[in-house]
Amino acid sequence: GKGYDVINISDFMVHILAKQDYLQTIDHEALSNIKRLNKYFLNQAYDPGNRYSVPHKWFMYGIVYDKTFFKCRPDQINLGFIFESPQNIFARGFVKNPYKICMLDSPQDAFFFAAKYLFGHASDLTSDQCKQIEKLLIDQKQWVECYTLYSIEYFMITKIVPIALSARTFARKMWHEKSKFEFVIPKEGGILVVENLAIPKHSQKKQLASQFINFMISDRIAMLNGSFYGWASANKKANQFVDQRY
Repeated sequence: GKGYDVINISDFMVHILAKQDYLQTIDHEALSNIKRLNKYFLNQAYDPGNRYSVPHKWFMYGIVYDKTFFKCRPDQINLGFIFESPQNIFARGFVKNPYKICMLDSPQDAFFFAAKYLFGHASDLTSDQCKQIEKLLIDQKQWVECYTLYSIEYFMITKIVPIALSARTFARKMWHEKSKFEFVIPKEGGILVVENLAIPKHSQKKQLASQFINFMISDRIAMLNGSFYGWASANKKANQFVDQRY
């Protein structure tokens, strides 16, 4: 973190970096706008009392798909459409023809979803269960067109793939292009990611860094971020100004 005064880190990394003494403690007295944040995102398990981090946005991982390709309702879309052979999905009459998918390029997230699909949970896994997950992900490679998060817009708008495991924010981009795309949280569940602002241990500008964090979580800036980039904000007021589809 040398050379940086404010960093953006996901929830699980807050715990890791704080434990390794890479983060400064947060001065809550310097953050007048912290009261503007949704209490749901404060005092989470990864940082009790928000000693090292300040939540400023969040998003969900789920499934984005082409509604004109799949013959089913949104509540019928599940992780089977990602992890089961498309030949089997085709044989059951859910699609016009077999297909390829875009899969998450994060091994950690891929492992989580595979575990949810196979066992309904992703914690306290046995060695045998881990081997089953490994086999599932290796078998899945047969129908993966690309492992990607940031490029699904290209693959789906050009009709290379009709479905992807991805983040909601990328589905927003496609809605501006085509109305035929839908985003759903599969019945097995998704991943809620909270993005946080933090101050690296090496920063010599804690006061200025705190002012910047306070600026980022203010109503006006949170609203601008939400409406322009499509982030769901940790700021309570900001989400009132984001299109409800998002």
